[in-house]
Formats: sequence, C-alpha cells, structure tokens
Amino acid sequence: MKRKACMIISLLAVIITVLNVAFFVKDEFFYSMDDLPEGKLLRKEVNQNILFSTGYLLEIYEIPASDKHPPAIRVAARNDRTGRERTVYWQIGTRESLVYWPEEEENTVYINGVPVNYVNGHYDCRDYRNFAYIPKDDGVAGGF
Repeated sequence: MKRKACMIISLLAVIITVLNVAFFVKDEFFYSMDDLPEGKLLRKEVNQNILFSTGYLLEIYEIPASDKHPPAIRVAARNDRTGRERTVYWQIGTRESLVYWPEEEENTVYINGVPVNYVNGHYDCRDYRNFAYIPKDDGVAGGF
C-alpha cells in the first residue's frame, strides 16, 4: 500500500511538472495580441480622410502599472463600416501616445514613432530586444 501511494504521488509530481513546463514554454514563446489587457480608453484618434474613405479610426487605451507589469499603451484599429476591431500597437513602459497620420504612406500610421499598418499589420514590443522599436537603417534621415 505504501509503495502504491509513493508511486501515485510521484506520478502526480511528474504530471504537474510537465504541465508547468508546457505552460511556461507557451507563455514565453507563443503570445498573442488578443491576450492583452483591455485598459482604460484615453481617446479616439481620427484622420477625417481615412475615416470617410476606409472607415478606420484608432482607439488608444492606457493600462496602469501593477505588480505584474509596468504601465502600457494599447492601440486598437476599429473599422466603423465593418465593426472589425483589432489591436495594432502594444508598448510597455510608457503612458505616452503620439499619433501621426502621413498622407504619403497608404494604410500607415506612426504611433510613438513606430510605423504601423493599421489594416493588416501590428507592432508588439515583445518582438524586440529590450522591448523597444529599432528602426531599419534605410539611409533616410529625420523620420517623420
């Protein structure tokens, strides 16, 4: 009986360890923009030309700091015509959100200096070392 109990306890310990490792690997390497906290709506950013032509506007959310993470900004692109909404920008460690809509670049908006295709692209700070955007050196000076 003692041997059976030890065997069951050992088996449970192995199962729990394997599950913990599996969830750690999932959380560390496989993350999604859909799993982000909602946050508090700060404002809606609208470019009248884009809103009237394609129906897109941006909703900017602030996520306050907690014990688990620093403050963050989440930006969702919403299409008024289709009702489709998705997160296009995620940056931790900031509360600022400067938005610039360049006229010469189609479907692009700059959020805190980061170019984002609001129709089908996104920016996730977790994809960059030290969680900071590093622009490509294309020889063009100045940015926007």
